Amino acid sequence: MVDNTPARLRYWVHATVRHAYATVPYYRRLFDRAGLKPEDIRSEEELVRLPTTSKEDLRNLPPEEVVSSAVRLERLTGYTTSGSTGVPFTHYKTMDDRLRHLATIYRVMVLLGLRWTDRLLSIGEILYVRGTPIQRLGVLQTEVLHPLEPLERQIDLLRGYRPTILVIHPSAARALGLALLERRIHLPPLRMVFTTSELLDRATADLIARTFGTAPRAVYGMSEAGRLGWQCQPGGPFHLAEDFLIAEVMRGEERVPDGETGELVVTNLIYRDMPYIRYQTGDLVRRVPRACACTHSFGQIELIGGRGSELLVLPDGTLRPPLFITSHIHQIPGIVQYQLRQEQVETVTIQIVTGAGYAEGADNRLRREVEAILPGVRVVIERVPEIPRTPGGKHRYVSVSPELQARIPTPPPPS
Repeated sequence: MVDNTPARLRYWVHATVRHAYATVPYYRRLFDRAGLKPEDIRSEEELVRLPTTSKEDLRNLPPEEVVSSAVRLERLTGYTTSGSTGVPFTHYKTMDDRLRHLATIYRVMVLLGLRWTDRLLSIGEILYVRGTPIQRLGVLQTEVLHPLEPLERQIDLLRGYRPTILVIHPSAARALGLALLERRIHLPPLRMVFTTSELLDRATADLIARTFGTAPRAVYGMSEAGRLGWQCQPGGPFHLAEDFLIAEVMRGEERVPDGETGELVVTNLIYRDMPYIRYQTGDLVRRVPRACACTHSFGQIELIGGRGSELLVLPDGTLRPPLFITSHIHQIPGIVQYQLRQEQVETVTIQIVTGAGYAEGADNRLRREVEAILPGVRVVIERVPEIPRTPGGKHRYVSVSPELQARIPTPPPPS
């Protein structure tokens, strides 16, 4: 086996597996079952000897099994996410790894042209730093807004704050862009727009370019594993963060050649609190065999399908991004899996698979909280033994009927 791992990455690969084996019980058992010691894995090529790890492998284990014993549990903060899968997953970070995560976010924007004089507005991403002394001096000013804030509030902030950079989920951008067109509001062009968390489809990208004056660039990442990739050109493939990431494209137990489709499996080399070694992302990708014409030397992937989201439709025609409804679901113990289903505009059904710790009164609590977010909609809680996967093997956390999707306005042609 030819070892093409750069010397610097060889050091971090071995340091990561050594740290995980010494301090994380889950990985120690994984190594031992495979008959491996940290000394056996010193390069990217040797990583393939270790079994992969899925979200399902980790999600039911207590924190002391999956986080490093080198940190005290009281220093950890748990972050629950489900992305598009509808399967809640809690990952843990101390402030040290939170800052590392934040560094992966900012470094992408720096690579793509962030200036310290830019004014950043994030609608959805909540990890950005605000109110620091340097920002009060006018350096990298930042505002953060929840995507469930009324559209009028979002529009007022865009007009008053006048950001130069917008970070937003595609579903939230779609709802906001349609509102701007409906109200005939013309904003000054933004310098850059980044989309995160959801698949950016062509129609939404065109709507963003039309309403915000610049073509968006998608950023690819996972809340647990950091910013993994970014588009150097709108609509193009994603560069991989290969300076802190080992990325493999797998089909079963085998790596696939460049240009062929497989699941992306990642090893993060900078997180220490809760390591991710050969972690299955659940996303289908293919490596781009050709070099990019830009100045970034990192390899590239194309997302095949990716993780997407749909908009919920309220009776008055308002469009509601569903991603942050999940924050209420995450607060209720004992929900193993869920899916939002909207077949009719007046009703949203939340299918849930429950486990230990789910209280009888939780149905009413969940119903009340979601109905407050979706005015005019009746919420039905339906307990089910299982939520089927898609043909691609993934869970969908939201499903909107084609009839309702057809009611979402199509942007009128440019005048």
